[in-house]
Order: sequence, then structure tokens, then C-alpha cells
Amino acid sequence: MSRVTKTAEKRRQEIMSTARRLFLQRGYSNTSVANIANELGVAQGLIFHYFKSKSALLYAVFDEVSQEKQQQVEAFLQDCPAGCGRSTAWSCSSTGAPSTRNSTC
Repeated sequence: MSRVTKTAEKRRQEIMSTARRLFLQRGYSNTSVANIANELGVAQGLIFHYFKSKSALLYAVFDEVSQEKQQQVEAFLQDCPAGCGRSTAWSCSSTGAPSTRNSTC
């Protein structure tokens, strides 16, 4: 098996994406660093090179999800006429994208 070299940011993102998927599928407590490493085909030590602990990886995933949701909400508010999004009830669809409910937008 040949060694694959990736940029640090690409490898970090790959680890986070895999962890996010496994945390959703199996739950946090049922997902080990070994599970994540096996999915990626790398050694566990590589995961710890990028993240101090499994909980640090979870917090990084939370931060990423939070940023995604903030961007979705900001995009939603920009598409509304002035102020409508601030006083209109909205919810997230199953895809996570904001959608209006009982909206005048």
C-alpha cells in the first residue's frame, strides 16, 4: 500500500467529515478514534496529531456545524425584505436549510 500525502487542512477536514458521519450514525459514545481511523485507512496516531482527544474532535465538528448553520441563517435573512426574517417564525428543513413557516417573505 502506497503512502498518500495530503495537505494538513485537507487531512484535518477529512478526519472531521468522517467523525461527523460516524457520530451521527453510531453516536458519540459508540464511535472510537479507532473506528474513525479505520474508516480513513490511517493510524490512530494521525487523528491525535490533528486533535488532542476525541472530545476535541467533537468540539471541532460542533464549531463547523455551528458556522454552517450561521451562514444558512444569514443567507436566509439576506433573501428576505428588510426585517421580515427577524419577526417571522422559521424552522430548519430536514436538509438543515432554513425554510419559512407562516412567512410573508
